[in-house]
Amino acid sequence: MEICTLTGELVGTEEPFTGMCGIENGRWDEEDAVIAWQPLPEPWKGEKKMKNREKYKDILVDYALMGISPAVTKEGKIEPCDDITCAEPETDWSKVEVDTKIYVGYTLEEVKEKKKPRYFAGYKDGEIYAYVNGGTSWSAKGEKLFWNCAELAEDI
Repeated sequence: MEICTLTGELVGTEEPFTGMCGIENGRWDEEDAVIAWQPLPEPWKGEKKMKNREKYKDILVDYALMGISPAVTKEGKIEPCDDITCAEPETDWSKVEVDTKIYVGYTLEEVKEKKKPRYFAGYKDGEIYAYVNGGTSWSAKGEKLFWNCAELAEDI
């Protein structure tokens, strides 16, 4: 398809107008009406950027299921709006060994209920990570999630 200036006679006017016209085998669809033409630009095929809802899908779904309103910190991280930080202050998470048993949650109350047992995956930039779905460093294949609330678990 080309964008074309066509004679007005095509639509019953005296003035030329702009429209689209196809060309096949070197011939215009409206051969006698085309005055000037220009190819249409190619569609933009730039890099697709991931949207926030795609990037943070897992945690946003978890929040929605639990009725928690998400908030974005100054650092650009997703956290519950009513509980920005609540890890146990007496725990030095940088010294906790990977695969240590912990309880995690989005709120401190949830952690205290001990309903989400996980294995510790690491601590970086003030964030506590646990392996997904109760996995360990061996079974979770590196998949881990950030939790803003956690406490160490006693051996069961």
